[in-house]
Amino acid sequence: METIWATMLPASRPRISRRRFLQWCAALLAGIFAAGCRRDTSQETAAHPTLAPSPTGLWAGASALTITPDLATGEKVWLAGFDNNRPATGVHDDLWVRALALSDGAATWVLAACDLIGLARADVLATAKLLAECGHLPDGLIVCCSHTHSGPDTLGLWGCNYVSSGINKRYQRRVEQQIAAAVEAALADLRPARVRAAVGEVQGWMRNSRHPGVLDTAFPCLVAESPEGEPIATLVNIGCHPEVLWSQNQLITSDFPHYLRAKLEADGWGTAIYTSADLGGLVTPQVPEHTFAQAQAMGEDLAEQTESILRDAPVIHGEFRHASQVFTVPLDNPLFQAARLLGLIRPQIARGVRPTSAETVATLTTLGPIAILGCPGEVSPDLGKELRRMLPGEIPFLIGLANDELGYIIPEVDFRRPANYLDPGKSYVESMSMGPKTGTLLQAAVRDLVQRWVQGPCTGKTAGEG
Repeated sequence: METIWATMLPASRPRISRRRFLQWCAALLAGIFAAGCRRDTSQETAAHPTLAPSPTGLWAGASALTITPDLATGEKVWLAGFDNNRPATGVHDDLWVRALALSDGAATWVLAACDLIGLARADVLATAKLLAECGHLPDGLIVCCSHTHSGPDTLGLWGCNYVSSGINKRYQRRVEQQIAAAVEAALADLRPARVRAAVGEVQGWMRNSRHPGVLDTAFPCLVAESPEGEPIATLVNIGCHPEVLWSQNQLITSDFPHYLRAKLEADGWGTAIYTSADLGGLVTPQVPEHTFAQAQAMGEDLAEQTESILRDAPVIHGEFRHASQVFTVPLDNPLFQAARLLGLIRPQIARGVRPTSAETVATLTTLGPIAILGCPGEVSPDLGKELRRMLPGEIPFLIGLANDELGYIIPEVDFRRPANYLDPGKSYVESMSMGPKTGTLLQAAVRDLVQRWVQGPCTGKTAGEG
């Protein structure tokens, strides 16, 4: 894995006195001297563990930890994704963070997939800080969300009313800690492995409520397994909102991904990891009714499709590379601007960047013909297909809501600005978007990533940045 990293932690620092600075320098020099007298154990941390010999030159590990809110505390859990004032009344199935770690022996990359509506970049940075503080930060990290519409509000837009956040700060901190723990567990689980992967086509189950017939049915899947073929983890990537259960549902659930993962695991495919692809603008389940029975039918059928795609998938060989591209997006949406001023949402504002802009990130990870693109929001299928065509590989994964959630990301030419953002009508998607330039800027960031890939060794920022 060829990469150059810089720290991703916040750049701002408090002022320190000259005396404190000199004390710090003395301690640093003493540490450098002591380090020169000690055996190098840098390859024995969780991020770079001592690895058993692998005949493939590749290692993989996986983990799964629950992030289900505890309703026994008596605190309201506001469900996200539909209307405000939708409190959870129970738990149908657990929510999870599921992690896949890959290593080529020189560096590691981890994908952590959460059953959540989304996470702001600030939350991902906080998780990476936890990992860095204990020396467990991998070289590459993607934290993504499924965008389930029956999980807790982790973005701040679905409280008891339109001007109240639904975020529970204690739960938010627990999520960050569980993501960090899942990353550590996946790294600790690294073992000799090979990867098989293929891309198929999703059969049925999806419709586009904005542009009927406009779908991205690409269905990339991969399985990490032992050199002998024993599955470790299976990664699935589908562009559809997990919202079979509609606004009337008040039970916490990961929706159809719950049943998809349960079947894959029951059938012996290792830890099953679901990721959402280009579900924006607006791809939703094609079901006759919004029931758990329909969620089960959809999830189990998609699991069977996954198994069919992977059954004869080839073993993947090739170079392992990862990079990220930080870019800035204008906050050109009066609703989002008001939500920011009210403290409901927390776009990442970099030093020197206007508060009407947000700093975000795109990522590119490749292993031979596999190209995994991390996008910071809900990409529309027409834009998603264009992004896939840009990638340097025949098996293109598009991981949505990766390391950030900017809302809907659609082509600039398709952007119809609402006359009234409070009553957007057919421009609902635009009312939940950062603005018309977001898609164009994402394309430019991906173009830069691919160009760097073509030119040679990838470079990027540290793990939480990508």
